[in-house]
Amino acid sequence: MTDPGPLPLAMTDVSLGVLLAATAWLAAGTVLQAMHRLSRRHALRLPARARAAYLLTLCVLPAAIAVAAALLMLSSHAAGLLVSPHCHATVGCTDHAPSAVVASHWPGLAVISLCVVLVLAIRVQRQFGRYLRRRRQLADVGWHSGPHGARLIDSPELLAFSFGLMRPEVYLTRGLMNQLNDEQLAAVMAHEQVHCANRDGLRQFLVQLLFPPTGLHNTLADDLRAAAEQRADSIAARGAVQRLSLAETLVHVQRLAMQRASGVGRIDAGLEQRVQALLNPGIERWAYRLAPVSITVLLVLALLMGIDGAHSVIESILMAGGSALDFPSP
Repeated sequence: MTDPGPLPLAMTDVSLGVLLAATAWLAAGTVLQAMHRLSRRHALRLPARARAAYLLTLCVLPAAIAVAAALLMLSSHAAGLLVSPHCHATVGCTDHAPSAVVASHWPGLAVISLCVVLVLAIRVQRQFGRYLRRRRQLADVGWHSGPHGARLIDSPELLAFSFGLMRPEVYLTRGLMNQLNDEQLAAVMAHEQVHCANRDGLRQFLVQLLFPPTGLHNTLADDLRAAAEQRADSIAARGAVQRLSLAETLVHVQRLAMQRASGVGRIDAGLEQRVQALLNPGIERWAYRLAPVSITVLLVLALLMGIDGAHSVIESILMAGGSALDFPSP
């Protein structure tokens, strides 16, 4: 057995870790997206708070699974506990990670992993770029202090929204403020302030960043946005009178928007669901809160049970394609 040396082993560990993490990230995202599509009808029946926690868990899990899978695959200690004993000509019969089998091919692995890192860096840069562009747009428009601590924008548009990651603020247009009475304005502001308190903008930002591009429409992100809106409604309007006031305000604003657009139209399905949830609030049982925990535990168990098989598959792929990764020595 030839010792490849510390540098090739370290570079192989890093390179293979990046490739394993990227593969697990994409695979977990595809599986979770498909799983959500199959169980979506049942998930949408959950109360808004439990549904938001459940969907957020599904959105963040691919990144967590990717990191866990890479660490477990590259740990010789984990291999001793989770992988069946087996031998290789290069490493003997000792506990080993897959990287030890192909350390001689580290230059090719390093080039491929560098390309993966560059693609991920572009994704992060684009996500932050979109956020910074919108922040600059708000700064260019200008604002001044408005009612209920909101930042008032001199615009005829009918808008009220929260924006920001760590310290979000509520923005309100003068066009909307002039169309609402004091009670309606207070209901809208209470809803947006809940978004700020929950940092829903940060949650959506992380979901867009951490959930992989699976090639399918991200129904998880759409449903999470809808759940966040309903959760903000339920927190902002706890009493029956407040719920009725907020529901009437939502319908009023929607009708104003339709009148400005074309004079015809109907309430969209998302708003209709919000109004129905306000007028007919369900009972939130404590068992609903176990859904995110249950999903996480099941996926962790599945990950641990699959380590042995994945170890063998990865080693077979690496050894079969190892010669293609050979680069001329510098």
